[in-house]
Amino acid sequence: THFPLLDIDDPDYVVLNTNVRAGLTWQTFRWAFNIGYAANWHPLTWLSHMADCEFFGMLPGQIHGTGGHHLINLLLHTGSSVLLFGLLHKLTRRLWASALVAALFAIHPLHVESVAWVAERKDVLSTFFLMLTLCGYSKFAVSEGTGRKIIFYLLTAIAYACGLMSKQMLVSAPILFLLLDAWPLNRFYPNRNTNLNFSLRPLTSLVVEKIPFILMAIGASIAVVLAQGSGGAISTRILFSNRLNNALVTYVIYLVDMFYPHNLAHYYPHEAYNWQAIDIIGSVAILGAITAASLWLVRSRPYLLVGWLWYIVTLIPVIGIVQVGGQARADRYTYIPSIGIFIMVAFGAADLLKHFFAKRELAITVRRSIQIAVAVFAIAATTTLAVAAHKQVGYWRSGEALCKHTLSVTKNNWFVHSALAAILNTQADQLRATANFNDANKKNDEAIEHLKETLAIMPGMANAHVILANAYLKLNKLEQAVTEFQTAITLQPDNALAHCNLANTLKAQGKIAEAVSQYEEGLRYEPNLADTRYNYALVLSQSGRTDQALQEFQRTLQCYPSDLAAYWTQEQMAQILEGKGQKSEAIALLRNAVALNDRAHVDPSGNVARSMLDRLEKAR
Repeated sequence: THFPLLDIDDPDYVVLNTNVRAGLTWQTFRWAFNIGYAANWHPLTWLSHMADCEFFGMLPGQIHGTGGHHLINLLLHTGSSVLLFGLLHKLTRRLWASALVAALFAIHPLHVESVAWVAERKDVLSTFFLMLTLCGYSKFAVSEGTGRKIIFYLLTAIAYACGLMSKQMLVSAPILFLLLDAWPLNRFYPNRNTNLNFSLRPLTSLVVEKIPFILMAIGASIAVVLAQGSGGAISTRILFSNRLNNALVTYVIYLVDMFYPHNLAHYYPHEAYNWQAIDIIGSVAILGAITAASLWLVRSRPYLLVGWLWYIVTLIPVIGIVQVGGQARADRYTYIPSIGIFIMVAFGAADLLKHFFAKRELAITVRRSIQIAVAVFAIAATTTLAVAAHKQVGYWRSGEALCKHTLSVTKNNWFVHSALAAILNTQADQLRATANFNDANKKNDEAIEHLKETLAIMPGMANAHVILANAYLKLNKLEQAVTEFQTAITLQPDNALAHCNLANTLKAQGKIAEAVSQYEEGLRYEPNLADTRYNYALVLSQSGRTDQALQEFQRTLQCYPSDLAAYWTQEQMAQILEGKGQKSEAIALLRNAVALNDRAHVDPSGNVARSMLDRLEKAR
């Protein structure tokens, strides 16, 4: 809870999100249900972030002093762990196996990402509602009497709707209902209370009762596809065959990480993995063998097949067949699927011990010694995982620490090199603002090295050239900056940011005509860039095109109608109007700017507008 928010995704979700920072209002409530922001649709997740800001506070741009946001993630994760234990214990009456599943879920290093990253609130919130959904469904399944069944059915539907509005990964929940029907509810053959038996007649009725949940899942799927499509998150640059191969291997990698969590990172780039035939064949063989064993033992050990299908099915939405983003896999995607493997391990181990005792006549002291040894092993295993999780949490103390750790355990990670460069550039700006120029230049130099690494891996990345050019600008290396901006434009002619930043650089070099041309080109692609339009108006004014400059200043206010924009724009417009002899209009604008500054304090000194106003009023 003493960690800051990160420079990665947290700005979009909280730090720079004006709707979230505004807290809970009718306007922000309506905004939360819009489709597409941050390429997602998860209104309840947005509302939970707003509630954090409402109760814990959030100043513009603040990243420190935000422990409340982390605390809510931790409480939701803890709540899910308790509910998972309660659900399994209630349904199976097996205390220690249920406790082990919940403990593994609670402290596994793979789950650090979902809990320690505030932007992943959607993971912990949706899983909390999933646990409530499964608890409600189990009560519905075992209840007697129509009234009680209807009540628990409705409660289950409400919890499931909340889960889907937190994250659409829960679309597989109706299949989880069927798996619980098989074990431990044993609803496939309700007249027998022993081994699992399949029958088509109860299966049909069980599927029918889940139709409303299936329809909810379909609706949520449509919403997320629209959101990710509108946000450009769905990637088609990776061939389907590569995605399929990666999915097969990733199933096995996740399994390995559950038993041996090592070299965990927050981003695994697709470009770092070129799976060979032996990798794919080996993965298929492993997955096939586990599936066959689970099917073979289904009557005597039904939880093995249930746990295995839980793992396989809940991973399908995020396994990468439909590629969202550029990652090959993500630790956070195991948050719910891992429960299936933990069920297989915990209940399987308990049954092995029970079978061992049943086959042998052992003295009570020997049996007790074996039980103690097993308990010590379980405690040692969970303690080891807890220590590993604690170490993993430490990497999330800052965006810089996280990126540097990720680069140390992955290869060809152009994305993290680029992200780290952006973080270092931000740190350089902060140092420069405190007149610590030497340290700021060192940060910029380090950022440049990471950007060069990015371009060595992905030479066609236009945005990396833009960031590299901006780093050169901060070191006052204007020619290198111009070269990088021009390279970015060659690679991506419609890159508005490259055009606009190149225009700023040309303006600094005194090449006004060329700067005007680049501003116009950038605004052609992105007409609502307020800063660019403001700078464009300034250049027009400096080049004597005052009438057009006034028009552009007016459009600046339309692009970004804030107090800050209004103050500086009105001050600039007043200077132009004074030069044109329209002093009454200039005085009116200056009075507005001074009054605005008195109210909003956008310019601490306010000397420029106030001194101009005094001078003009005295002259009149």
